[in-house]
Amino acid sequence: MQSKFYLTLVLITLLTFIIIPGCGGNNNSINPISSINTPTPAIYTPEGNVGYLTINIVWPQAGKKGKCSILSENDEKDLTASMPVDTTLIKIKVRDPNETNPDNTIDPNGTCTIIRDGRSTITEELGPLPVIKVIVRAEAYDSSSAATPISINEQELKIKPGNASDNTVNLDLGEYKLTLNSDPDIIYPDFISGGDSTITATLKIEYTPDPNDPNSTPTPRPIPNKTIDFSVLSGKGFFSETNDITANGTTDPNGECKVTLTWDKTDEELNDIQIQAEFKPDPNSSPSTKTCNVSLPCSLVWKDDFEGYTPSSWPVPLWISDGNASSDRSTNRIEIFPYEGSQSLRLHGRVTSMWGALAHHFMMANPSSYEIRLKMYNNNDSPLQGHHFRGRVAISSGPSWSNSTTTLLKCYESGALGGYGISGSYSILNWYSIRIQYLKSSAGTAKINYLVKQEPDGTPIETSSPISVINYPYLTLESGGGTTYFDDIQIYDLSANPNNKINSSEWIEENIPPGEIVQELYDPDK
Repeated sequence: MQSKFYLTLVLITLLTFIIIPGCGGNNNSINPISSINTPTPAIYTPEGNVGYLTINIVWPQAGKKGKCSILSENDEKDLTASMPVDTTLIKIKVRDPNETNPDNTIDPNGTCTIIRDGRSTITEELGPLPVIKVIVRAEAYDSSSAATPISINEQELKIKPGNASDNTVNLDLGEYKLTLNSDPDIIYPDFISGGDSTITATLKIEYTPDPNDPNSTPTPRPIPNKTIDFSVLSGKGFFSETNDITANGTTDPNGECKVTLTWDKTDEELNDIQIQAEFKPDPNSSPSTKTCNVSLPCSLVWKDDFEGYTPSSWPVPLWISDGNASSDRSTNRIEIFPYEGSQSLRLHGRVTSMWGALAHHFMMANPSSYEIRLKMYNNNDSPLQGHHFRGRVAISSGPSWSNSTTTLLKCYESGALGGYGISGSYSILNWYSIRIQYLKSSAGTAKINYLVKQEPDGTPIETSSPISVINYPYLTLESGGGTTYFDDIQIYDLSANPNNKINSSEWIEENIPPGEIVQELYDPDK
């Protein structure tokens, strides 16, 4: 947490000014512009007196807040305010209220520079000054060579003789405020084209509102030329500037520092990404940190690794058998032939005729954008005299081969892959990881992405192609001829629709279309 510190004109971290008529000057730690001890003759002073500003500064120290004490006529007041923790130099300037240039002070005694020299507290006097209305200005710098202050505050004061407590001015020099945001704050996980978000850290000095003015809204001051460090705390992403999970940059004149976050397309977990920005104003102070999130609008709708079914059975009630999967249960069933775990789903289409084996599973209602993940293994049955393809992944309007169907990926007997714009080949007797994304845009168009990879370390086939808008709600797996094994099925909703996030115990109750009862779709006696 960032510590708060205080500057005061009349004690610690706040600038408090006491007008003491007739006091002499003391210049131990102040670098005065001039040591003239009388007001400029050209300035009219109706009261005919002079006054002094007593300046008491307690420099920021790690873990300690500032405090200002004013002793006047046996009446002590404690006043506090803030100062940036890396302040090393303060300039005090006193000018006429009608003067717009802060460097044109009322006379040579109206300005001084106080340098941080190792002492924790410095007390000095500024004056003599004429007894008139003035503007008192304080400027905080983070180095003696800095041309521009990091913080400025000024207030009007009527210098007059009398009770010093009547002439107190508190100048809050503020504290650093770091903010962080992402634009956009959502990345759609397109594993072909990826996705970017601009991460903007903004550094400003913020000032405390006047407690006596409920409408007081001090304007923050942007801070340029400060280093901001960025890091990815969780999720899979990196900064394009460094191609790494860390980066840094420098704030611009608006106090902003921008980096580009890129989603890691190899991320299969699709978790939100959390980013941190850190600003450390001083080596001895605690850093100021802020975090923000970039969301991936996706949720796991359902998955099936076929581990919970009885071996040699059909995975009822969620999977609906069709074609040869219903005709021949001896070759279409749960088998001990997994990609991982102990079981998978075996489908066997007839080799000698066009009677494939199909398994249908309700995917989601009104699908918009989604991702299908699965593992597939094709056996070496040949020659195929009916359908000349082995494994197939499709979406269907209903749980039957007679319903409208769109093929997403097909493994031909020749070894070629078929689908929308995909080209390449596969090998029999090997497990393949398959990811298929269907992405619908706000403009009403759609595209399909493929990532097909032979396990464990084959070269991925990645491609993308336009596709017609199709809202079929069923996933269909098929073996056109011979044996194909399927495992580790996962369906992700990529449209940020919370209604599609379910678990297996809710599936039958919430997602079966009205009028259809899954238990009646499979009769073991047929």
